[in-house]
Amino acid sequence: MVKYFGKLSQVLFRMHFMRSMVANPNDYTIKAHSSCKSMVQRSRTLCSVYNHHQQQKQRHQKQSERNSTYTHPGLVFTAAFSFNLFGGGDKEEETPETKLVNTIKRSIICIQKQQYDKAEQMLHLALRMAQDIQSANGITYVYDVMANLAMEREQFKKAEALFVDVMKRLMAEGYTEDNVKILHISAKIAHMSQLQGDLVKSFQGFTWTLQRLAKLVKELPENSDVLELYGLTKNWY
Repeated sequence: MVKYFGKLSQVLFRMHFMRSMVANPNDYTIKAHSSCKSMVQRSRTLCSVYNHHQQQKQRHQKQSERNSTYTHPGLVFTAAFSFNLFGGGDKEEETPETKLVNTIKRSIICIQKQQYDKAEQMLHLALRMAQDIQSANGITYVYDVMANLAMEREQFKKAEALFVDVMKRLMAEGYTEDNVKILHISAKIAHMSQLQGDLVKSFQGFTWTLQRLAKLVKELPENSDVLELYGLTKNWY
């Protein structure tokens, strides 16, 4: 009996639904169109949320990859060179310059793995190679990596002396004291002075560097190198 009444209810509902369609076909069409439109809008909203989530995820991944390039926030190399240190290499026979580049690459990998003694040995080898082929850029770069390695090992006096040599070489090539590379070295020297307790020297160094960086930020508000160095220096200060 229950099943019978259930089937009877379904039949009556279908008859009522068909009558309403015949009596008011336009009203049914409007409702169906409205329902479809609502579904499309919800679908678009979900797509927008998904796309926004994916964009945020991609930005986060890129930032994470960038932050993980070096093991220490101060371990960022400042000198720029004519050869492409991190570019893809050919499988052809190595030239003296590519051998130098590969040696520097291996030393940086050792630093990232905290194999500092091995990195030091490879850097001295790289320096001899750069001197043999008379690569001024190569020599400057090796000094810069050596300075960062010494800073990473908290050998601050040695690091400062090497950074000063790098700064002198860069300025001899035409870089001015307001150049980002020079200011980066200045910030590192000020930071090391702070870590050694020389607060007067540290204050003078940070003040000098931040004043010039603030000026560069106004002149180059979209320059990522300037903005990142400004943020790093303020964080150290």
